[in-house]
Amino acid sequence: MQTDQPQVSIIMPTYNRANTIVRAVESILAQQWKDFELLIIDDGSTDNTQSLIETVKDSRIKFIRMPENGGAAVARNKGIELAKGNFIAFQDSDDQWHQDKLQRQMNALFNTPENIGFVYCDMLHVINPDQPPIIRHAPILSDGEIIDAKQKEYSPYGIGQISIIVKATCFKTVGNFDITFPRFIDLEFFIRLSKRYQGVYIPESLATCYRQDGISANPRNGAIARTLLLKKYHNDIKDCSAFIAWQYYLIGSGFYHGGNKYQGLTYLAKAIIKNPFERAPVVFIIKRILGKN
Repeated sequence: MQTDQPQVSIIMPTYNRANTIVRAVESILAQQWKDFELLIIDDGSTDNTQSLIETVKDSRIKFIRMPENGGAAVARNKGIELAKGNFIAFQDSDDQWHQDKLQRQMNALFNTPENIGFVYCDMLHVINPDQPPIIRHAPILSDGEIIDAKQKEYSPYGIGQISIIVKATCFKTVGNFDITFPRFIDLEFFIRLSKRYQGVYIPESLATCYRQDGISANPRNGAIARTLLLKKYHNDIKDCSAFIAWQYYLIGSGFYHGGNKYQGLTYLAKAIIKNPFERAPVVFIIKRILGKN
């Protein structure tokens, strides 16, 4: 039975997604777990998103329109501020939850000890609508470790924000999303979250993510975000030369493909100096010298 105090607050930021938002909302309303509120945070849309949502009659939906476009992190933080639930989940306005997602994850997270702060799962990833989706496996997080030395990537990399449910009390401890990041906003938050809390992993695909053009398609934003991650978590990674070198390579290639070739080559050179045994930045530079993209 729905009350004024829902168990789960689902936050859905949206910006000009009138072509997909109804599908996303319907996947929420079809959940087997019924005790939730859906906070749709319209981040200054200029299309008919609001009029479409007004046709969906369900008292659990709350539509909040932001005065101007501030970005996904600002919209999510607004949702966290307004959320009434004991648990907070996130859904993108172009993706879908599977019907049993909320039920399965709440069963796993409910009545867990204080050191357990969140639950997450695998996802299906649709890159091309004419091809079958691929399974995007989430990483298995080690207690407090923020980097995966073998993969040379941050440990929570690959956890989709639509796959996670967080205890509301965790935000008071670790804070909300960092609005200074132009990309990897979810990853940065998950790093902070996993440093402080343990998570429950469900190794099944309970949501479907559709690839869309957006900030994730901007290589320069990715490079800037990775430099911010290196700076913010310097003390955690300062002794991991191979990891830092790989991040320099990713930053360098991002800046290069993003139009700043000089800055890109500078970071590629730093990658080589940091780890001369890493072939990727050397190969990247040689290909550009030979005129290969």
